[in-house]
Amino acid sequence: DLAQAYRVWLKLIWTVPEERLRLQEQMAVSSYDSLGVAVREVGELEKKTKILFEWADGPLVESMKEGSAFLLDEISLAEDSVLERLNSVLETTRMLTIPERGGDEVYEVQAAESFRFLATMNPGGDFGKRELSPALRNRFTELWVPNSADRDDLHLIIMERTTFGDEASRAWCADRILDFLAWVTRTYLYDRTFSLRDLLTWVRFVNQTAPQLELPRALIQGAHLVVLDSVEDRPGHARRADVVRESEQLLLRGVDRVSRNGESAAENDDEQHPGVTNVGNTRVFGAAPFRIPCGPEPPTGDEGYDLSAPT
Repeated sequence: DLAQAYRVWLKLIWTVPEERLRLQEQMAVSSYDSLGVAVREVGELEKKTKILFEWADGPLVESMKEGSAFLLDEISLAEDSVLERLNSVLETTRMLTIPERGGDEVYEVQAAESFRFLATMNPGGDFGKRELSPALRNRFTELWVPNSADRDDLHLIIMERTTFGDEASRAWCADRILDFLAWVTRTYLYDRTFSLRDLLTWVRFVNQTAPQLELPRALIQGAHLVVLDSVEDRPGHARRADVVRESEQLLLRGVDRVSRNGESAAENDDEQHPGVTNVGNTRVFGAAPFRIPCGPEPPTGDEGYDLSAPT
């Protein structure tokens, strides 16, 4: 009967915090007109107690409802099944059907008028990339963005992404990076091209290490990370040691070669054997200039390896 259904309904509501709060707010305003509403509520709550998962809208559905912009990065890497589901969103109807939501009725989302769908991808000729199907590409307005090679643009990007030092230091850092890359590709690495991603990798390294290493040495170590560590001795080419020495001289142009601790900023860190050593009164472990203090435990003896091995 209705009274029994009402009691069951109250018991179910007590197990669902959101429903309990809603009931308290509703009862503070008005009471139910009839117990028939409670019977319908019982049916809905009973369904909730039997499901293991509850649907939650993702970024795409939320953007369609709110009428905001949705960005799908690297769309060409998505599975074919995902791209097929996007076809209806990119049609003139701008609708998405979601059968996974469950329920008695089909769940359909109609995009708001201001909804915009944006996607990015690298050219299909890149390693591991593929082209989109002609049918899917026709649903977009394509904008080709070439790799930026303008020095002024790259200089501005490096300046904006460098977080260490004042404006003059950031400008000096940007000039040294661009001058070095132009020089090394013109002089030694004829078959090598450097992308914006390489530049940003170098800049991120400088941002993270300059507070400890000082800017000149951080700049040099960044050059090793992005360029110099891949240089090898090849017949008919300059020796790697010569390339490294000339690179460091170029990178340090216009800066005092002596850092605050009295060590040369162009010091050849490769010649310092890695392992345990003393810096002042502190025993440290690592390879210059990257070292960490040793712990309180004494060495356990020969571990069967040699950190100074060339390979």
